[in-house]
Amino acid sequence: MSTMNKRNLLLCFDAFGTLFTPKSSVARQYVQVASQCGITSLTQDELQPHLLAAIHQERRRNPNYGKDTGLGATRWWTNVIQATFKPLIPDGQPLPPTLVPELMRRFASSQGYDAVPNLIPTIRAFRQEKARRGFEQLVIGVVSNSDDRVPGILSSFGLSVSPLRYGTPGAPPEKEYDIDFHCMSYDVGVEKPDARIFRAAETMLSRVIAGRAGRAPSPAELGRWQKVHVGDEYAKDVVGAARAGWKPVLLDVGDEFSHVPTLGDWPPESETMFMVDTVQGGIHLDAKLQDFISKLPDETHRLLSIGCKVEGIEVLQCGEFVVNEYPEIVFKTGYYRKGLIEEQWKRVKEAAESPTEKQLGPVVAPQSMFRLGDGSVVIAEERLSSDPDRQHQEV
Repeated sequence: MSTMNKRNLLLCFDAFGTLFTPKSSVARQYVQVASQCGITSLTQDELQPHLLAAIHQERRRNPNYGKDTGLGATRWWTNVIQATFKPLIPDGQPLPPTLVPELMRRFASSQGYDAVPNLIPTIRAFRQEKARRGFEQLVIGVVSNSDDRVPGILSSFGLSVSPLRYGTPGAPPEKEYDIDFHCMSYDVGVEKPDARIFRAAETMLSRVIAGRAGRAPSPAELGRWQKVHVGDEYAKDVVGAARAGWKPVLLDVGDEFSHVPTLGDWPPESETMFMVDTVQGGIHLDAKLQDFISKLPDETHRLLSIGCKVEGIEVLQCGEFVVNEYPEIVFKTGYYRKGLIEEQWKRVKEAAESPTEKQLGPVVAPQSMFRLGDGSVVIAEERLSSDPDRQHQEV
């Protein structure tokens, strides 16, 4: 493979909920530590609302874990702990002197968190050449909405963690680590889904490359890096990465986002695919319209599904849009589980071919279907006439 054709991968992970999770609920651990420090008879249910209120209050007073006001994360969490427990102990009684240090220590290491199963072997497996699947170079980073505890927590699990953080001075390390850099909202000043935190990660990529190669990478070299972000929150990790032009991967352990396609649902092609099928009497999509749709970025289709506007398109409602020059066609976009769309399309074709068969339901308006490069499906459907016997067949 020539140098110009080499592909490289920047693989970033969210931290909390993706790489590690609390051993038990935070409120429960607060109660356990308090009991060890001499505050007994507290329950998780009693403490939980006070903890949430204290965090909310401190965020309002000192944004970004105190970084923005010069307070700092340690003092920020100290304020939270004190505000949580003071209403729960008798007036005038001081907090045990060991309470704050014990809680700070617990939630800065593996004492308070469990690594996701097989974290270390999985991260290290990415470094093996056979796992890179054609990528010449690999850089692994963490992009997290968090304070500055993440590197220490990951180190406590046994991972080799680079000291490289966004905003920190010093020469970039020359060697590879399990985690090559950290890009935390505490250092960047913005949180996901803000695209600026992903731009900050791209800056860190440049620093890592410079450390390995001994020189800053050129724009052309940076352009050969594919950027992937893995996280467990759709609104922050998936939407944020997509807006920044990255490829998002959703870690959905609880199966909460069944509408989002799995990797198995995605088409192998990276480009938009046109005209999977057309029913009898289907819509004629001229070359100009096909060209217009093909040039819409994947992000546009994702944003359309939550009701945003883009140039040349008018959003009718969540999940539907029209191209202004084609008012007679409604485009419905969304994600569907593998198999569901195929079954629906079979029914659409059968209904168009045999409209008199009652078991097929109402007559379906002429439609054409597309599967886009981001895994979403678009149904192009003619607007129905005023005839009450013609109804939408919802996908």
